[in-house]
Amino acid sequence: MPHCIIEHSTSTATITTDAALVSTVHQAAIDSLLFEPAHIKTRSIAYQTFQLGDHHSHFIHVTVRLHQGRSEEQKKRLTNLIVERLCTTLPLTDITITAEAIDIDTHAYAKATLV
Repeated sequence: MPHCIIEHSTSTATITTDAALVSTVHQAAIDSLLFEPAHIKTRSIAYQTFQLGDHHSHFIHVTVRLHQGRSEEQKKRLTNLIVERLCTTLPLTDITITAEAIDIDTHAYAKATLV
């Protein structure tokens, strides 16, 4: 845990790659020192159809789903780090970048690992 889910417009392909987005967010989660690196899972979902309320052409939104127990300050530090890394590491322009951290209801969470 956590699950870092990157949602973005397909148009971001003109300014960066999915691999760069995933790598940047994953490294930010590692650098936060809140999680064991082996437990971090990061993935990307591109949206072709979307409408933005502002003048920007592209968007990136990162949702970090994590088990309960982190303080509000830790979650805010994590989301700020993710946004800061995306802004400074990648050559992004004409874009809105947001991030949020959401606690998973551990009573309703299930997991299976098959080998």
